[in-house]
Amino acid sequence: MTKLMHELLDDFVCQGQAAVPAGRRLGKVAVEVLPAGKAILKLERETQADLAIEVLLRLAATIRRGTATADDHNYRQLHKILAQALFRKKLSFDHPGILRLAEAATTFKKHYLWQMPVGLVIGQFESYVERNQLPADLRSALTPLAETVRDLVRLESPDQRKLLHRLEDLLAEVKEDDSPLPAPGEAWADSLLAWLSALPASAASSWHHLLAHCRRATSAQPPEKWLRTAEEIVEKIGTEEFRLLAGRILSRIGEPRSRPPRDDPHAEPTLIGEADS
Repeated sequence: MTKLMHELLDDFVCQGQAAVPAGRRLGKVAVEVLPAGKAILKLERETQADLAIEVLLRLAATIRRGTATADDHNYRQLHKILAQALFRKKLSFDHPGILRLAEAATTFKKHYLWQMPVGLVIGQFESYVERNQLPADLRSALTPLAETVRDLVRLESPDQRKLLHRLEDLLAEVKEDDSPLPAPGEAWADSLLAWLSALPASAASSWHHLLAHCRRATSAQPPEKWLRTAEEIVEKIGTEEFRLLAGRILSRIGEPRSRPPRDDPHAEPTLIGEADS
């Protein structure tokens, strides 16, 4: 984060503390009421993402500092208010940034975890994974956070259980039979599989992501959030490439199968190695 961003954050805290009479504790305040807060909310999403991580780190540091005095309380409160305002936004994290966010979130130990906006932070991870899948290093970085939430969750707290379930869903391992790829045999499926096998790994990964996302659609009219994510994945693939492959696949629907279904009781047995010959 640049020196200018550090100064902007410092200005926000100073302006917030100056707005409270000496010895008084700060309650709620709108971020945009303060000049520095208004400037922060106008920053680019990428810059806001970096700033949000710094706010979390400073907020975690207040745990060691304590809140014995009104000034200490107000310092922590201002960071909590700014964290909530920033994480409510759809921030733009790249891969190194989302890893830094996970590391910042895991600095909150035990019951101090609830000092940060846990649900809003988890939402940032969910949005990232929807667009980019879950890389192994992010899974490893998020596992300690899930363990902390699991240790803290009280059975009588439905809201806390929901947070844990969201993290567990995010970290759930993908099983082999959950592969988004269709089984070979249908002409359209053979065409798709042949296309994907010829692509570089990075390009094929985006197609796998799109196919996995399509499997999550549970109705003929998916929600707006699903459509937005689908559009983002298609943009990563390339609109023209998507149209080309989609047209090729759709043109082959209804053609005769290249092999009978695996569960067809009338299908002749396939010898080992015959399917690949």
